[in-house]
Amino acid sequence: MNKKLILSLLFPILIAACSSPKLQEPEVVIDVPTSKSFVGTVNKLSVPLNNLDSDYYLLTDSKNRIYLNSLIHNLNDYIDYEVRLRGQLVYSDLAGKQVEILNVEQIDIITSPQIVSDVLSYESASFGVEFEYLSSFDLEEFSSQVSLSDPSSRQLIKLSFIDKTENQDMNYDDYIDSLSLSVPRENFATNNHRFDLYNISNDTIKYFLESNKYILEITYVFLDSSYDGLAAFDEFLNSINLSDLEIKEQNLEAEENTNDLDNDNTESELDLDEKTEQSTDANSETSLDLNSNSISEEQIDDSSDLVVDLSDFDNSVDSEFLKVINEFETNIGSYVDSFQNSVSYSFTDNNEFYLIYLDENDNQKRILVDYSSEFKVVATFKEGSVADWDLVDGVNIAFDRPLTVLNKNDNEFLPSISLKEGFRLFESLAMKIQSFYPTDWYYSRQDDVYIFSSDPKTFEPSMLITLLDVSASLPYADLETNESVQVSNNIFVKKLNAGFFKLEFKTEFLEASYILDSLRDV
Repeated sequence: MNKKLILSLLFPILIAACSSPKLQEPEVVIDVPTSKSFVGTVNKLSVPLNNLDSDYYLLTDSKNRIYLNSLIHNLNDYIDYEVRLRGQLVYSDLAGKQVEILNVEQIDIITSPQIVSDVLSYESASFGVEFEYLSSFDLEEFSSQVSLSDPSSRQLIKLSFIDKTENQDMNYDDYIDSLSLSVPRENFATNNHRFDLYNISNDTIKYFLESNKYILEITYVFLDSSYDGLAAFDEFLNSINLSDLEIKEQNLEAEENTNDLDNDNTESELDLDEKTEQSTDANSETSLDLNSNSISEEQIDDSSDLVVDLSDFDNSVDSEFLKVINEFETNIGSYVDSFQNSVSYSFTDNNEFYLIYLDENDNQKRILVDYSSEFKVVATFKEGSVADWDLVDGVNIAFDRPLTVLNKNDNEFLPSISLKEGFRLFESLAMKIQSFYPTDWYYSRQDDVYIFSSDPKTFEPSMLITLLDVSASLPYADLETNESVQVSNNIFVKKLNAGFFKLEFKTEFLEASYILDSLRDV
């Protein structure tokens, strides 16, 4: 065949091949989960749903149902809690409809389930006593005793009334001595009375109170030493009221009057200049100007040792907070039962503060106080199994607000440290420490180590906080409390009252010094 004819036949084919459109590459769509935050109440499905890998859901205020999963949290612990959840939102098909599933990474408790307990009243004219107790207790009366028992919680409360009129030689101190108690005496004050307390053993406490006719001996036995039981018992003690006037309080007033008389006689022997000088000093020491209100010595009373010395603080912000603390602690008995000592204050930007404190049994407790107009406790917390603090009563209206934290050390407050944007407050009641950490980090505990990670799936460590044992802490024995040393580029050791702690960053972190400074005792 002619070569020219062959070329003429191939040429249109080549032109068509060159001009034809290229095949398009398939478009790849990647479903990237989005981080979302929701508020609602956690519920559990009564019946598992097919093709849905979730047993829980969040019911929002608008009655929207969002199904829940979590690799980090046990959602069963949060049933009936009102919470704010944050995590990755994905979608799944359920009965031909698209539903939302939240892979929960972070949980904030807003309110806890309300547990209503029936409270009964008891009054005895013969014993001259009245009190309130939970209906779960069985009450029995005897000739000189009232017994309250709750088998389910293994608690026993026994009130014994020792009649002093039957034995004229009987007095309070002799009766206490006759019991041969081998533990030191402590004091426990309620709204109505002041008891002498003896911690007999790990599960038994005795309380004593004297009236004109009786010596009241209260024995409390708690075989299951739960915090709830002890808290309910504190409320029971607070409800006790003896109509028979306490002799000890009368004697205390008489002693104070005697001391005043002795002081008057002593002053009469002083010259006028010395009396004037002492009067001026006394007025300066026993008066405190708070918000232009003068507080006298009588108003301070037993709380005077709680007043914080402002002279060591130059920071004006700290001074303003310490004024609030002074005013609050001066009348602490009006807001907090069985208060012993404050541990830390965390102030929000909206006239609220969290207070962590020790009660008279050395239990740590926490409250949220609104001081916008007057001091008002708006939420109470207990040491929790779900989180370090479980909400007991009220509403945690400040659960995600910025904080300025003041910690106490040897009855003095350390300079405050403010929670930066992008950080959260971490508290460990187990190790008695607190720290700040980035909001996009997660943490878990393994023995004496807290692992912080920015990846909730692999939990590759970003930071470790480790409680050092005795041998590992020996090289740092010369450190003062709240002093730290840099061991390497990314490792620091800090001494706290709770022990020596190693703070280790797995990579260089710009905010390392900020987190190190925030690591403090709780």
